[in-house]
Amino acid sequence: MSNPWKELFDSLSEEDKLHNEALILSARFLEIVQDALDEQGLSRKDLAERMGVSPSYLTQLFRGNRLLNMKAAVQMETALELKFHVSRKMEAAETF
Repeated sequence: MSNPWKELFDSLSEEDKLHNEALILSARFLEIVQDALDEQGLSRKDLAERMGVSPSYLTQLFRGNRLLNMKAAVQMETALELKFHVSRKMEAAETF
């Protein structure tokens, strides 16, 4: 039996696959940021002011119209007193 999702994603170009992975990674960061905003009772507009960027820029990030860059990630860390950590998840074949 064919898997339509697998077929769809297998048919993407390498560039499209990279772009999709970048969007997913950006969304993971932004989910953490949104949780911090909710916990601190802040709006995205508040965050934009603290970061020194326009609210429309944040809207574009959260909608996935723009990719989060490392400078913006650091601005978010500073504005919300967060600390992002990057780790490497080893694949099963790499653990031996």
